[in-house]
Amino acid sequence: MRLRPDYTKGRTEALYAPQLQNEYWQSVAEGKDITQYEALFRAVSEMPLDENKVKMADVLFDIVLDAPMKEGYPYVEPSDLEGIRGERPHSGWAKGKERRSGEEVHSMEKERLREKVHGAWMGRICGCLLGKTVEGIHTDELVPLLKQSGNYPMHRYIRSTDVTDQMKMNYRYFKQRPLVFYADKVSYMPFDDDMNYVVLAQTLIEKYGLSLIHI
Repeated sequence: MRLRPDYTKGRTEALYAPQLQNEYWQSVAEGKDITQYEALFRAVSEMPLDENKVKMADVLFDIVLDAPMKEGYPYVEPSDLEGIRGERPHSGWAKGKERRSGEEVHSMEKERLREKVHGAWMGRICGCLLGKTVEGIHTDELVPLLKQSGNYPMHRYIRSTDVTDQMKMNYRYFKQRPLVFYADKVSYMPFDDDMNYVVLAQTLIEKYGLSLIHI
């Protein structure tokens, strides 16, 4: 049985189907040889978001997954553990040097360390929310939006009142995004890959220990 991402617990904008154009260009940039499917990606991306589009998106997912790398791709980006180990620089850990203990690495007081970690986490959340509202928007639409709302150069969060009904009709970004997070409309940080990976890393360290970062 083939594994496929389960998006049933996510929000609409996190589904694979609405992101097909982004998936196509991202995959091409990563060296996938799929240019012959460009028209198909475009056609499916323009379908209304329903069960048929989701099914077609699953087919495209498999195509990308099985696609070979294009000839002459200049980067080596292995996904398997041994391949990654083979490409990493020969650090002290790779040469077998003795690892330092946690006390030696983090000599600062625990409370001070806690404050620094908390500050870093809050900073990531604040910065992530700042860009979440317009994640993926093109410059030719972002700059006019900021200028029209008196927020250029950007010096504050984007509010729902900054985006007019006319913008929603004219800007392709708002046509393609079924849900947009505005700072004045949320009471929490929406889920985001930039947050999820940090939480995942913390969970892995708690489960497997600090030695995980030296594999």
